[in-house]
Amino acid sequence: MVFHGMKELNLIQSVVYPLAYHTSENLLISAPTGAGKTNVALLTIVQLLRTYMKEDNVLDLKAFKVSSFYHLNCCISILVI
Repeated sequence: MVFHGMKELNLIQSVVYPLAYHTSENLLISAPTGAGKTNVALLTIVQLLRTYMKEDNVLDLKAFKVSSFYHLNCCISILVI
């Protein structure tokens, strides 16, 4: 479970949820510390993993390869100031 103990998303997470979880659109989120940016990043990871799930809810490791991300030519990180 990704968000253990959470019953609902906060305001910022709720606003970006449709894009973070249901699309592969790029996101740039600027919010104060503790606003939930890390959980939004996790939503995008879960969304990506869902695209590689087999019908039996097992990750298709053959289809999911790190090398498939090299074409993105970008660095993914979280900056906390």
